[in-house]
Amino acid sequence: MRKMMIALVILACGMGATAQTKYKELYKIPSEEKHYISQTRYNWSQVAGQLTQGCTTDAEKIESIYDWITRNIAYDTSYTIRTADECFDAKKGVCQGYCELFYRIAEAAGLRVEIVSGISRDIDGTMRNGGHAWIFAYTRENYGILIDPTWDAGTVNGSKFTRGTYHRGWFGVDPEWMILTHFPKDPSYQLLSRTMSEEEFRSLNYEFSLQYIYGFDVHEIYTQARNHTLSMPGVFSGGAGNFEVVEVPLQAELMIGTPYTFRIRMKTGKELILSAGKWYSNLSGDWTSEGDGIYSITYTPKAPGEIHLCLREKGGTGSASTVLVYKVSAPAGEVMVRNLDTSF
Repeated sequence: MRKMMIALVILACGMGATAQTKYKELYKIPSEEKHYISQTRYNWSQVAGQLTQGCTTDAEKIESIYDWITRNIAYDTSYTIRTADECFDAKKGVCQGYCELFYRIAEAAGLRVEIVSGISRDIDGTMRNGGHAWIFAYTRENYGILIDPTWDAGTVNGSKFTRGTYHRGWFGVDPEWMILTHFPKDPSYQLLSRTMSEEEFRSLNYEFSLQYIYGFDVHEIYTQARNHTLSMPGVFSGGAGNFEVVEVPLQAELMIGTPYTFRIRMKTGKELILSAGKWYSNLSGDWTSEGDGIYSITYTPKAPGEIHLCLREKGGTGSASTVLVYKVSAPAGEVMVRNLDTSF
């Protein structure tokens, strides 16, 4: 078996890797089905050894391999690279390539991994053409996590791949969240209390955004999606890694005269702003500090328009980037006469 010439720049366990991700291990009996995976010319033991150096648990090994792949493998916009060997050599691949590469390295590290095949929903809520592949990785006997290294690596717009800056959004994913965008052919990978059919999956009125990364109530979103009552605010990427949601309105449209509470845990020193005709800043004392990085504000819309939750560099005087946006509409029977000033 051919050995590799490798020069990896890695963050192995105990060598500067980021803190271990928090996730819930899922109970699953290992599949007896033989999952298709391409033949390999390589002995993967050296790569596996480097990537898991210093790791003491299977969970740490999985995380270290995942981090290296999502940071170093680009998406192949020619849609031709599908095997672990080609993916490693070219440092790019499609979803099957990502998953086979993860599988080969994990296998050499003594881990049990199953590649999951199915269909997925695109970022705007439309069904993607063709299939998709992701992974169930066992952290211990009969327990593991759902992961998707392809989606965490970055985004594709036409023929352009853009490397992601947040690499843990699809690691240890809650099954109720995963099923909104990933439908496995084998229902055992749904890991839900009530199995979803492909027909129901295709009928969901759901647009994928960054709610999971930001800490929205997964169960509530899942429940509303299955009840076809889901209506979410606009969510944008500027907050990834900067804050998480503790409590926000889980609806796209807010009502005039109704008070709404926003509670945000800040992870960085950026300025947090609620923009609704005027700016309410956490640095100006407009928000209440609850400790542990949590800031809260209760706001009652007074006129139709929009409400933006924004971030700005601390001490900055420039523009702010919108993370969440809500619409405020006039009550039924009234005519909208103006928009709130939300220019930055």
